Amino acid sequence: SRDRELSAMDPAKALEILAQRRPQTMAELAQSRPDSVSTQTVDLASGQVERMRSQPAGVGAEPRAAAAAASDAAAETDEYGRALLAVQPLGPVALIQEFKAVQAERVLEFTEYNRRFKEALDSASLQTYPGIVAWATKRFQSLSCRARAVIEVLRRHSTPAMLRLATRVQELEAENLTVTAAMHLDQVRLHLETESQPQLVLSSISRNEQRLDEIKRDIGKLMDEIQCELVDADDGDEHDEAAAVEAEGAS
Repeated sequence: SRDRELSAMDPAKALEILAQRRPQTMAELAQSRPDSVSTQTVDLASGQVERMRSQPAGVGAEPRAAAAAASDAAAETDEYGRALLAVQPLGPVALIQEFKAVQAERVLEFTEYNRRFKEALDSASLQTYPGIVAWATKRFQSLSCRARAVIEVLRRHSTPAMLRLATRVQELEAENLTVTAAMHLDQVRLHLETESQPQLVLSSISRNEQRLDEIKRDIGKLMDEIQCELVDADDGDEHDEAAAVEAEGAS
């Protein structure tokens, strides 16, 4: 199903699918309440913020969107390449530590993402919302590149348990970002009072909140398992070092 496809994607790609599945932009929302938002639209895939004052929405948008998507894809490839170079020399213990560091940063970024969104929602105009989406897209794409690089090197080290855990965390984080962004858009619709059936939107928000709680709980369990893998790998390294010292002393 579409939701299963989303859960297997990187966060930046998940945002792109979200943009396709929920095509309402800030400009479209503004058509019903033009005094409530600025005439801007944001591409959730690229984070590009476009001003719509000079021409009607949609005029010349496709070439710009294609160019922005190509530029962002190239930038993401470069960033992933740099991340891969940085972790290639690392052994299993250092790789696990790097993945944990990425995950800790993700938690902080999600807290900041939600804080900025709430601040924008509480404001009168929501003018900062497109910029928040652009910022979040860039930050989560960067973290995704680092996590994917660790997963790739873990694959080369033949560490199946850690590889399985890290891959599953990455999948859940993609879904986490998708569901969070979808819930934000629902909250924007309620704020702008554009919905003829607000109860349906409230139900959607409630379902998404429940799913987010489940995702966070599942990620927490996986990170506990990853910590156990780190302890085991660390013990293995200490054993190897002790054996090497013993062998050197016997020679």
